[in-house]
Amino acid sequence: MKKQILILLDHHCLFKEDEWDPDVIRQLIAVLTIFHHEEIIFADRDQKVKNLFLPKELMKNVSFKNDFNKNETDEYDVVIAHYHSEADFFNSQKEGRSFENVYFFNNKSNPNLSFPGIAEYIKQQKLQFDIKSINEKLENFLTLNILPAESEQYEINITKSEKICIVCDFNQNFFIGDSCFWYYDLNYKLFVLNEKQPFKKIDVYVTSVRNYHHIKRIYSSSFPENVRLLNSSVNSIDFKKYDLVIAEFLLYYNVKNKIENNSQPVLTYTFPVDYEKNKRFHSVAFGKYFMLDDLKRQLLYNKKHYNKIEIKKEEINDADLWLESHGIEKEDKIFALINEASQAEKIIDQKVFLQIIQWLVKKKKYKILLFSQSNDLKNILKKDLKPNIFNKIIFPGKLGIRKEMSLMASDYVDGMLSPCTGLAHLFNGINYYLHNILEKERKKCIVYTGKQTYVDDYHPLSWWNFKYVNCLSYITKNGEAFLAEKKDILTIRNFDEVSLFPNKIPHKILCDKIEEILEN
Repeated sequence: MKKQILILLDHHCLFKEDEWDPDVIRQLIAVLTIFHHEEIIFADRDQKVKNLFLPKELMKNVSFKNDFNKNETDEYDVVIAHYHSEADFFNSQKEGRSFENVYFFNNKSNPNLSFPGIAEYIKQQKLQFDIKSINEKLENFLTLNILPAESEQYEINITKSEKICIVCDFNQNFFIGDSCFWYYDLNYKLFVLNEKQPFKKIDVYVTSVRNYHHIKRIYSSSFPENVRLLNSSVNSIDFKKYDLVIAEFLLYYNVKNKIENNSQPVLTYTFPVDYEKNKRFHSVAFGKYFMLDDLKRQLLYNKKHYNKIEIKKEEINDADLWLESHGIEKEDKIFALINEASQAEKIIDQKVFLQIIQWLVKKKKYKILLFSQSNDLKNILKKDLKPNIFNKIIFPGKLGIRKEMSLMASDYVDGMLSPCTGLAHLFNGINYYLHNILEKERKKCIVYTGKQTYVDDYHPLSWWNFKYVNCLSYITKNGEAFLAEKKDILTIRNFDEVSLFPNKIPHKILCDKIEEILEN
């Protein structure tokens, strides 16, 4: 008996940036090859895939339908869907459905999905295919299916654009530091849109399910009030209700091919900024239609707004009350510490960390706010520190990241010491908001860094230049190890060659630098 294979692959999902997505199309051809003796049902909701030049010999047992219902997945032996359809399955998965027979067409840049890739199924079943033949068929597909050149030139009436949607890809491994830069870029676009025509409704769609939930818990309370953060596949967005659609460049062709008859203008942008792509797509670039009016205003925005992460006043008030309920009195000052990172080499030695705590408490008269997800750290410190020192430490525990951000914003908190990690990026964004918008005194944010084991092109200035951060880089020069400030590493091109591991930073060198920063 033939297996029944359902392929859910909409035409608009076959693109990546401004061309066909060869990874996904190669996988499609492989699937058609492996299952060509089985019964294949192709859910073609755009009703365009069947018009493509796919290999005829692989299409003999393929039938098409133009709809898809999540409830019918159990009727098939295997269901293979594009990873952009992830959000279509997610709510049903939360309701208890397992979707054990569902796999994704995927590419290597998206390892963080809810379902396994089709490559996993092929490996499990020990299925064989000729990769040379599949690559030849891919080349033939790309030759026969030529995309039209981009030539749109829109007349956009900004004052009549009352409902706008922004579609973001953000399918990647999630790191808080990366997400801060993503948020700053998006927030700039929201600022410009609201300045041009205030009070319009803006919906921001994130197509990745897991990253949407990360973004929501960190940033949703920081968006302007007229902005909604939503999770959806491109297919499930009702574009007809929007006057203007803005799509990240990775999804531009997906969105363009989804919208019928080009009924709405679709603009695009790149993140990170890519000037070559922007130049090629200048006629439909976000920056062509929406930008601040003059250079002076742009520079003012960059200085005052670009790096900010808003914390609501009620969040800060709640943080103050929480700290007071944990022993903080009106005259107390707090220094926050982070001693966790994605790699152990990024953090100072445990003995140095203990010495820093003692120095901050005894000499600088601080109480300590120690952010940690470790259940064991509190017991370790209780064992290694004297009671008069240990009792000055407040452990927020696992309050949730938004409440931790609120604690960072409290007036009780003078500053933070951290390795190069995501929470330090959040602290910097909060510090920008407090200083430039609420006009409060800048907090001291001290980040130490050095050689990284997971990457060889790391440079601290890529992360901390133009930030409210005193970045201290542990490097060697003329045989001497020292903590360099940002100004000292401006001319260093290959940071990996001169840097040393942060876990080798001596206590005295770090203490002296912290003292110097706190006194200035």
